[in-house]
Amino acid sequence: MLTISQLQHLFAEHNIRPDKRLGQNFLIDQHIFDKIVAAADLSPDDQVVEVGSGVGNLTMFLAPRVRHVVAVEKSRFLLPLLEETLKPHPNTTIVFGDILDLSIPELLNKFPPLAKGDKGGFSRTPSTLPPSKGGQGGFKLVANIPYNITGHLLRQFLDTGTPPSKLVLLVQRDVAERLLAEPPDMNLLACSVRYFADVRIEARVSPNCFWPAPQVDSSIIVITPRPKAYDATLAQKDRFFQLLRAGYSQKRKQVAALLATELGIKKATVGKWLADLGLSAQARAQEMLVIQWLCLAEHDSIHYC
Repeated sequence: MLTISQLQHLFAEHNIRPDKRLGQNFLIDQHIFDKIVAAADLSPDDQVVEVGSGVGNLTMFLAPRVRHVVAVEKSRFLLPLLEETLKPHPNTTIVFGDILDLSIPELLNKFPPLAKGDKGGFSRTPSTLPPSKGGQGGFKLVANIPYNITGHLLRQFLDTGTPPSKLVLLVQRDVAERLLAEPPDMNLLACSVRYFADVRIEARVSPNCFWPAPQVDSSIIVITPRPKAYDATLAQKDRFFQLLRAGYSQKRKQVAALLATELGIKKATVGKWLADLGLSAQARAQEMLVIQWLCLAEHDSIHYC
């Protein structure tokens, strides 16, 4: 693990500074590295996609414990530092680019194929990736992500035919708390993520665990995708998100009014659906659970209720 003094020396040597615009706050606390590794429940056969690898401090903890790590980094200025750090770890592959511009098949194809006769592990071909321990796809996602891409990244890795078996993310504390919100404080991000997966907070992380220290606390969150979200069909899923986006399009307005305005559904019809769910006709989106949005997506059906 690189200490603060080592990081400062490395940055000075390469004449660069941490980029606030990219949310570059580098984790330097071994206790937190250990918590992330434990939360990921890593095994020697695991394959890991790490987003925002930076200078490779976390990558160095991941690589000895798994089959292979694909380390994604957006900053071209950090690439020489990352390459230098990861030289002793041949089971790593560095990918330069914005994670939001990379497809999951692209990333999975960076994993090397199994050696002949090797037992366990996974092929690098996405269509043949079997589930890894405890979940869906043949890889796990570990990331320290900036606030402004959280929603996009979660949708990218959850709304796919090959989601990771587990996501372990270091995010701002307020983002973690939003993901675990309950009525009457539900929000679009929480509903969207919890449609696909279960979420828990593993630990809180002080600003003092980073260099440079951010101005806010962080949290380690663990997201575990479900095998098939609520057994919903593609049409039901599309309808769920259509209703959800309409319902959250204006925070202070009532759901019935918004669905009438945005989607052309009669207010009286929505009022009946809400009443069937035990909700007031004046209900707002923040008061509704994921399961209740699913019931609306089913219209007056009680299949999910």
